[in-house]
Amino acid sequence: MLILDEVGTGFSRCGKLFGLELDNVVPDIVTFAKGISNGAAAIGACVVNSRVVEPVIPSIRLVSTFGWTPVACAAAKKVLEIHLRDKVWEQAAEKGIFLMNILKEQLSDHPKVGNIRGIGMEIAVTFLKDKNAKTPDEDFAKQLVARSFEKGLHIVHGGDGNIQIMPPLTTSQEVLKQGVDMLVESIQSLI
Repeated sequence: MLILDEVGTGFSRCGKLFGLELDNVVPDIVTFAKGISNGAAAIGACVVNSRVVEPVIPSIRLVSTFGWTPVACAAAKKVLEIHLRDKVWEQAAEKGIFLMNILKEQLSDHPKVGNIRGIGMEIAVTFLKDKNAKTPDEDFAKQLVARSFEKGLHIVHGGDGNIQIMPPLTTSQEVLKQGVDMLVESIQSLI
């Protein structure tokens, strides 16, 4: 059984409508949340392949202590319509390439940077104490998140010396460049 978590990668974040398309797989179960309503309402979903669910349908008792919220469902439906209509994943793929290129251009040779990786608008940078030993610099990553926030840039601490960069999919290339400039300034201010 293959279960995929698309909570953070779904709805165009990775340059495809769903991250599972990148590997051309057909999962048995997929979970969605976050991007499903574009932040308009709290909602999540679990989609199950009929091959898996049909044998157990007779034994399923449908219950919910807090479910079937029509506003959240309407938001999710509209978000999916917009993603399909505007092919948002294509924009995310293009902007992700742009962002990766400027990050690599400005940070690849930096002594603290281990690697820069990502796909679409989901990117991570690893910071190291020592490039030769490849020892993650967890303290530096934490300090960088705090310093970047002080400068107006929100990045996420990902653990093991990593930061995550996940800008809104609608962010312009100009603003992405400004964000990278703020990140570089924050890094330099900590050295």
